[in-house]
Amino acid sequence: MNDSRKMPLNLICSIIAFAFNLGMGFFLSPYIVATIGAEANGFVTLAANFISYASLITIALNSMAGRFISLEYHKGNKEKANVYYTSIFIANIIISLVLFIVSVFCVINLENLISISPNLVVSVKWLFAILFFNFIINTFFSVWGVATFVTNRLYLTSLRNMEMYVIQAVVIIGLFFFLTPNVVYKGIATLISTIYSIIANCHYKRTLIPELKLSRSDFDLKKVWELICSGIWVSIGRAGQILLTGVDLLITNIFIDPVSMGIMSLAKVIPNAILNLINTVISVFVPSLVIDYAKEEYSGLVNQMKINMKIIGFISIFPLVILIVYGSEFFRLWVPSVDNHMLYTLSLITCLDLLLTCSVQALTNLFTVFNKVKTYSIVVLILGGISAAVTIVLVKVTGLGIYAIVLTSAIFDVIRNLIYIVSASAKFLQVKKIVYYKQIVKLVLIAGVNIVIANLFKHFLPCSTWLTFIGSVVIVCLAILLVNVFLYINHEERSTILNLIKQKRKR
Repeated sequence: MNDSRKMPLNLICSIIAFAFNLGMGFFLSPYIVATIGAEANGFVTLAANFISYASLITIALNSMAGRFISLEYHKGNKEKANVYYTSIFIANIIISLVLFIVSVFCVINLENLISISPNLVVSVKWLFAILFFNFIINTFFSVWGVATFVTNRLYLTSLRNMEMYVIQAVVIIGLFFFLTPNVVYKGIATLISTIYSIIANCHYKRTLIPELKLSRSDFDLKKVWELICSGIWVSIGRAGQILLTGVDLLITNIFIDPVSMGIMSLAKVIPNAILNLINTVISVFVPSLVIDYAKEEYSGLVNQMKINMKIIGFISIFPLVILIVYGSEFFRLWVPSVDNHMLYTLSLITCLDLLLTCSVQALTNLFTVFNKVKTYSIVVLILGGISAAVTIVLVKVTGLGIYAIVLTSAIFDVIRNLIYIVSASAKFLQVKKIVYYKQIVKLVLIAGVNIVIANLFKHFLPCSTWLTFIGSVVIVCLAILLVNVFLYINHEERSTILNLIKQKRKR
């Protein structure tokens, strides 16, 4: 398959996988909440956040693995690529052993680290134990996952992810149906799907890049250090990102209460799904960017970034507009036992942040491609630290409660994206910042038009039941799709899309 067809296929499969995961979460979340309660369900998300904290240790090594292996592989230096492959694999084994010791300590002392209702202590401890073990074995075999990245066949990863989601859903439903409901089942389902993923990655590695083989003689501590020196800044940047948007549940748990944490967890389900969609789309662009960089085709990078920003904006605008306009009705139907007004308000704040910053996310790939993540990481860490400190102060001295948490995160996230990332990216590609700001303003204005259109349809279309709600949303999406095709996509881009469709039909 040629490269021109790989990226569209990667993108389509990634979006389908995302939609599949969203659908699973959409149907399973209210079922789990109704069965075990919002508070217990909140610990599932909190446990996932703890895993993201632990991943800071592994990111320093593994975040740049795909880049370094891919660069050498496509330059024809297969031996050097194998040195990186072996060095990463052995280093991950050592890291996994360290993580195991830390995880045991955390699980044993969990009730002293976070607030847990007495009746949930045992179940939550088991949940954390299983998810920590899941993370450890995933780290152990993580280098196998670079095969689809190196060969620019990420659609295979998307297909595997869809299979994982099905496995998770089947296991969760089966355990909840046949056994007494317990929050632990989410961890068990995740572990089983991860084992399947590891087996699939092993297969892809053997078939896609069979030249790369584990060899103790190829282990090079200097290469490990090179990767860590490069990736440590990614790890620091991720720490800053966690401080910006990833400690909200932990702060809510410690400084407010576990029940509010459960509400916050539900409010973030859809915004997080939209953010995952953005990240999914962004990840598809990385292999082609790395290949252009390896071949020193810098003009191609400039064109790709413009297209990438537009693609992300075009895709993201639909779920954002729908949640902004129909959010209250959605939460009332989805989790009727929880305050839908509070859920909608919390989600709305995050959605407005995403509306301003979604297209900018594409620019973050440049820091990895150019291996220039040091300054970015320092800036994000500083902003994240200030954001976390301001959040805690506001929670303690004002009556804003959980609203203070999401408001502060949103404000600092906008600052990070619209001021720093735009400026740095413009410098990388030697273009004016106004090039990016024009796209951002255009997206926001079109979103405003979409919101007006959606509200007009909402006024005339009922949405009091799931059937009428879905019908109304489908009609609105078709309407704004028609509008956006002419407002957001220019004549040349429309012609390109039509030609691709015609070529596809001829085949």
